[in-house]
Order: sequence, then structure tokens, then C-alpha cells
Amino acid sequence: MSETVKKNPQRFLFTRKWQSVAIVFLMVMTICLRLGVIIKLSHELLEDRDAYLRIARDVAAGRGYCDTDISKPTAYRPPFYPLVLAFFMSFNAGLLGVAFVNIVSGSVTVWATWRIGNYLKLGDWSLFAALLVAVDPLLLRYASMPMTETFFTMLVTLLFLAITFASSHTAPPSQKTKFGIGLLFGLTALCRPTIWAFGGLMFLAWLGKQLWEWKTTGVSFRSVAQQIPVWVLLGIAVVISPWVIRNAISMRSPVIMTTHGGYTLLLGNNPYFWNDVVKKPWGTTWSEQGLLRWQKSVKDALEQENPPLVSETAVGNWKTRRAIANIKKYPRDFLQASWFRVRRFWNIQPQGNAASRVPRFVLLAIQFYYIFIFAILIIGTYSLFRNKQWNGMPLLLLILSLTIVHTVFWSNARMRIPLVPAISLIGAYGLMQIAILFCKRNPTTA
Repeated sequence: MSETVKKNPQRFLFTRKWQSVAIVFLMVMTICLRLGVIIKLSHELLEDRDAYLRIARDVAAGRGYCDTDISKPTAYRPPFYPLVLAFFMSFNAGLLGVAFVNIVSGSVTVWATWRIGNYLKLGDWSLFAALLVAVDPLLLRYASMPMTETFFTMLVTLLFLAITFASSHTAPPSQKTKFGIGLLFGLTALCRPTIWAFGGLMFLAWLGKQLWEWKTTGVSFRSVAQQIPVWVLLGIAVVISPWVIRNAISMRSPVIMTTHGGYTLLLGNNPYFWNDVVKKPWGTTWSEQGLLRWQKSVKDALEQENPPLVSETAVGNWKTRRAIANIKKYPRDFLQASWFRVRRFWNIQPQGNAASRVPRFVLLAIQFYYIFIFAILIIGTYSLFRNKQWNGMPLLLLILSLTIVHTVFWSNARMRIPLVPAISLIGAYGLMQIAILFCKRNPTTA
């Protein structure tokens, strides 16, 4: 006599005990991989591409959050990451600080991805998602650089861990949990302002849900208004307000994000870039000469302004207006450039000089890896909608929000790095659904 033994497509490899052992192994592997990259590319620890090291040195030296070149307060870069580096520099351990922050950020991101997967009931597939984060080529590539990629990705993942924790319980989240989500969002925004776009989409989704319930269930508008996430907003305000107040005092403008936005908008929306790169064959990158030529044109135009623009805020606003004027004057070029930016954002391999330094077989491996990743992302996205798994929708909103931002602002594959955990989790969910379908069609008999 035979009986059917159902396979478990969620717990196919590890018990709960061995899951804990497996995630520790993945975190150790993450540390080793990033340590290897840092040792191999240790010279990059000093490459201050975005001036974070320079700002951190000024803070550590007691000169404040300023631009060394002009000895004036700045809001050109968000403050959280350089303030963390400044802590290490105050002990004369700046390079160690860069390496330590990147290594810890990578391992915490892997752990948080696994925890999110558990809250989303992915079972062993949460370990697969964590594995994808551990070995992601983009995250590994930027492990040796003093840039916000790995640190911001960690903060985004911790924010999603808090959101997923709050939504995984049947009872409404406590005020403490909501306040914690607000604090995490604020810290993330002080690392990279692009998270505000995700916050905006989340607010629109929440508003749509509340209005739908008001219309379909007949609840009073007052009841809907009482659902406003006051504690989340309070948490955000607690973290963001010191930065805004500081900018209002030091820069005479209550800057909420940074003054860098105008530059990144103009960088990708000017005739020089359109003609040198966008209208050329795919794979063309902006040469150093082309970039310098554009920068000189911007400098010359600024010098012709009367009265002169002396403040950082005024210059940033001027660049924003200039970019908008270019978009209005050349709408077709802007649309072509927008499609170009989307393709660069979702590109599957390095381009230009970066590609020339990578062996051919490594490039092919990266291409096949990301083709696989994007395939399971599509499957996972379809499965989320098909199964009405709304608790996974914030992950999709994050992907959508950053894609929208970098459709308009400057874009390349590096900007996609904060999405790696979300993409990995959705992809793991898609593979789990395939496993469930397979188990239904092929039950084990004994």
C-alpha cells in the first residue's frame, strides 16, 4: 500500500536550526568576499570620487560640515555617511573605517535580507535571496570604495525589515514600531535622498487604500484621517529636522535633501551629453574631454549671471532651471535620453573603461548572472500580483521609485545597487512559486 508524501517547497533543505547555521555561513562568506575585494583593490579606499572623505576630514578636524576648497558650509552631499567616516577619522583610522563600514554593511544586508524573507514566508528561499545579495557583482565591486552604495543598501534593507515586521502581524503595528520606521527612513534619507521617491509612492499607495476603503466600506472620513501614520512622520522629523535647521542657519536655506540634485539633473539633460553619448551607438561612454567641455560651458554660463550667484543653493537652483529649460527646448532629445537612462540603469554589464579592465569570461559570467536575476524578477513580480501578495508590494514600489528617479536624473547600473535585496527577494519568491507548482504536479509517493 502506498501513500503520498507531500514535498515542502519552502523547507526543502534546512530545518530552522540549520537555517541559522546557514545564514551565519553566508555572513562569514560575505565578509570574506568583501575583504578579498578590499585587499585586491586597496588603493580605491583613497579614491574620494564624491568628496565624502574630504568632508569627513573637515568634520573630524573640527572645521564643521564644509567644503574645504572654499571653506564654507556645504549641503552638496548628504551627511550621514561622512559623519560615520568622521568618527573613525577622529581616531586616525579613516581607511580602516571605510573598509569596516563596507564590510559590516554587506554582512548586515545579507542578514536583513534573510530576515525579510522569513517574514514573507519564503522558507529556505530566504537563504537563496541572501546568497544572491552576498555574491552580487555590483555590491562586490563597490566594497572597496568610500561611497554610499553599500551603506545605503544596508539602511534600505533595514528599513524594509522594519516595514515587513510591522505588516507581518495581524494586529496593527505599535506606536514604537511606527516611530522606529520613521527613524530608519530619516537616516536612510540622510544617506541618499532618492529614498524620498519611495516614500512618496508609499504615501500614494496608502492614500489610495484609505480612499478605497472610505468609498467601499462607508467608513467616515474622520476614521480615515485617524489612520494617518503620525508616529512615522514624527520619527522622520526627529532625524531630518537637525539637518534642515542646520542648513537654514548655515546656508540661509532650509535644504531638506541636498544641493546636489541640480547638478545630477543637468548632467544627464544637456545637449553635450545627448550629442556625445545618447545619440551614439549603445555602449558609448562620456569621454573625459567631453565632460570637461560641458563643465566649462556651465562655468562660463554661471560667470555671465548678473547678479553673480554666490551661494551653493543658488547655483544648484540655477542648474535645475537650466536642465528644465533644456528639456522644454528639446523634448525629443529628452525622451531619447530618458530611454537611454532606463537601459543604463538596468544594464547587465560594465561599459567603457570599466569593461576593458575585466576579462572576457568574467564579463560573460556577469551577463548570464544578471539575465538569470532579471528573469526570476519577472517571474516573481508576476507571481506577487497573481497571488495578491500585497505585503511584497513595497519591494516593487522601491524598484519602481528608483527607476523613475533615474529615468530623469543621471543614471548608470551603480544606481541600481540599493535594489539588489528587493530584486533578490522577489526573484526568490518567483522560484518558490515554480517549486510549489512542481511539487503539486509531482508529489512524492512512498
